Amino acid sequence: MSSRYYLQLQPDGDGRWRAKVYGPRNETLYQRLRAEREELRRKGGASDRLAEIDARLKDYDQINTWLPMTVEWRPGQDQARVEIGGESQTVALGTWSSWYHLRFPWNRWLSTRANARVWVESVDEGQLELYLAPLQIAPEEPVPGSRICWPPDFAAELASRIGDFETLGWACQTHAVKDAELSDAAFVSDIEFTYTWRRKMLEDALASDDWRVLFHFFGSPDRVCHMLMRHIDPLHPQYDPARAEAEFDFFGRKVKARDMEEAIYQKMDEVVGLVLERMRPDDTLLIVSDHGFDSFRREVNLNNWLAQQGYLKIANRSPLGSPLSADQLKSKKNLLRFVDWGGTKAYSIALGKIYLNRVGRERNGQVADEEADALLDEITARLYEMTDPDTGQKIVKKVYRRDEIYSGPYWPDHNPAGDMGAADLTIDFYPGYRASWGVTSGGIDLVDRETEDGELEAAPGPYVKDNMKLWSGDHCGVDIHSVQGIFFASRPLALPEGDDHYDATHVGPTVLALMGLPVPADYDSRPLEPR
Repeated sequence: MSSRYYLQLQPDGDGRWRAKVYGPRNETLYQRLRAEREELRRKGGASDRLAEIDARLKDYDQINTWLPMTVEWRPGQDQARVEIGGESQTVALGTWSSWYHLRFPWNRWLSTRANARVWVESVDEGQLELYLAPLQIAPEEPVPGSRICWPPDFAAELASRIGDFETLGWACQTHAVKDAELSDAAFVSDIEFTYTWRRKMLEDALASDDWRVLFHFFGSPDRVCHMLMRHIDPLHPQYDPARAEAEFDFFGRKVKARDMEEAIYQKMDEVVGLVLERMRPDDTLLIVSDHGFDSFRREVNLNNWLAQQGYLKIANRSPLGSPLSADQLKSKKNLLRFVDWGGTKAYSIALGKIYLNRVGRERNGQVADEEADALLDEITARLYEMTDPDTGQKIVKKVYRRDEIYSGPYWPDHNPAGDMGAADLTIDFYPGYRASWGVTSGGIDLVDRETEDGELEAAPGPYVKDNMKLWSGDHCGVDIHSVQGIFFASRPLALPEGDDHYDATHVGPTVLALMGLPVPADYDSRPLEPR
């Protein structure tokens, strides 16, 4: 029996397992205990009470609400009986359950509603995998203080017409697949589920006549390309011809893994047809995507590169000057904790961003304002020379200074060094490359090298390697001209004089103009013009 996330399944014998499903945390109690712990630590006393508080904070049963779960299944059976909080369903292997409507009790009088679904799958002979998707706020009974819609009763009214739907901001189980906690089959089934309830939402809105502007979002093509590009792109390092031929059940037909991108766009074409059929004579349909897609084959750790180029120094020495190995720095290799700031001029965090270690901005800044431009020119020139050691291919397509990207009355032109939010350099990679997983959180890949005295010290490892995460497609940080989105309209719309391309900044002013409303003067673009 496999455990996933916070489910700790214990055998009861005779094909039964039990677990606890934890719900909302008692935030009031949690914060009170944390505050008391910090106060005791500040005063430096009461060790017994500190130990008691630490134990309570680690005890989910005291801090969280929870419900009992029971699973009944024996090897060879093609279904499992899953009961949560007294609500029971029989779930066929290789499928998702229906919604569980759960109620997590705080006390005799107060409880919190949540909805959840379970996936069960036989992964090996005699083993069952169970995955409980993240709990969703019940649309008809939201958590007090939560704001999932406007007006406040809109979600409940919608659920009464189309049934329950997900309420978390990120739909589709992408991260569970990325972390190898959920199979491709489960993911594809979840894509079908999400598309279905979002289409129901659209059909419900189209059936009403109380709107003047209707906006609807489908994220399913994005999710499919993020997770399944390894089956679609034969050049991806994870591509396996046999796995690419694997078939999934998708809307009543068999679809191969390599064809899932085409299959989800066929479903989107059906949505376009649905909307066109129901449009009124004076309606205008705009179909807009904010990006295209690319295969994420190779990941680039910019901190490794900066260290190799001499712009970033690793704190690989103890206070006494003895070398520290990569293993000794293992706990400090993320969140820039490995950096020796006194010897560092530049560092990277986030997707393709480089910051200078500037005097007056960073706590231990080393780069004065008068040095910044020359240093940025130097780093930029070297970035354009960066090549993939394995192939010789260029890696960096375009480097932007932040004043090339940002402008306007709220941009701190008067004190560029005083603003930490925008990176000094933003990098667009050639297709196939993206910032590494580690560098997005300020990490580095360390290896050991031998010193002259024969000891081991931490050093930067290779700055390019294969992307072996199942998140195999992306668009962030890729050359913007290689991942263009689409802009379709049901009537001819011409660019304003002087504009040479359509982009997302045209959407807002165009909608306002079509509605006969004034376009604010400070908008970045003017409306598209009917022809």
